Amino acid sequence: MTRIAATVLATCGLALVAALAALGSARSAALPSAAPAGLALQVGAELWPYRIASASLLPGERLQLKPRGADGPLHLRASQGSVVRLRQGGWGFEAPREPGLAVLELRRASGELAMSIHAFVMVPAARVRDGALNGYRIGDYPPRPAEDRGLYEPPAGFVEVTAGLEEVPVSPHFRLGQFLCKQAGLHPKYLVLRPRLLLGLEAIVESLDLEGVGLAVMSGYRTPEYNREIGNVARSRHLWGDAADVFLDLEPLDGRMDDLNGDGRIDLLDARWLAARIGSVPAFREGQSFAGGLAAYPAAEAHGPFVHVDLRGQTRRWGE
Repeated sequence: MTRIAATVLATCGLALVAALAALGSARSAALPSAAPAGLALQVGAELWPYRIASASLLPGERLQLKPRGADGPLHLRASQGSVVRLRQGGWGFEAPREPGLAVLELRRASGELAMSIHAFVMVPAARVRDGALNGYRIGDYPPRPAEDRGLYEPPAGFVEVTAGLEEVPVSPHFRLGQFLCKQAGLHPKYLVLRPRLLLGLEAIVESLDLEGVGLAVMSGYRTPEYNREIGNVARSRHLWGDAADVFLDLEPLDGRMDDLNGDGRIDLLDARWLAARIGSVPAFREGQSFAGGLAAYPAAEAHGPFVHVDLRGQTRRWGE
């Protein structure tokens, strides 16, 4: 166990456990099915070793799912769409023709649930009109730079988030609503959320060794419209759904970074402490690249210090 984990858990004990049970959607705690699945499932390009996985795909799009390390037969069923067995092993899932949530259940021969896969069928980006989708402002994505290499391709679609979907888990420690843009607007809202970001955040939670305590997500997806309003760089990775600004908020639960380095202050040094821990997470795991951007930021009037994390696939470091 890490020094911070041991200190916090020794001081807070059961009080911390009770506090986690009452956390809001902006703060992440382990979900009931957060334990490892005992197998891994290749969901498209991503390998998920957890009991909860997620994917985003367009209406009618096909997705391949292939188990690894299973110790017996498995069965896959979907609440919507269709599932077929593949000759090379695993299954093919065809998304329904209408946007929404399709829940896929991977079960063992005994009927035990091994994994839930939440497949979000997106609204195609072609439905955006004059920078808006069903009245929700998206804005315009910036032109792709000459050195794009596929990093700045506009999203093919957007996950539609109703009030009822905000609490849907997208991984063991995170829920869909935590990644919504902070811009004003009624439901439905829309976002882009890449599974690689979720896997990277889960790897960070594991590396912090805080026994189920997750990270607080200060900012996830940002629409180009909102990104422009706050004066952020035009090509922020937040626009592509593979970036999050995070901090650790353990005790007291005040919505801001904790004193992580134990110097009696909460400032940039705490963000740097957390960034250093995040930077120690291996860049590659099971063939997946967790390479990306990492930067520590100081407090401002509206927020405490935080750490920016993105999974762009290229290592970048900046900040103070």
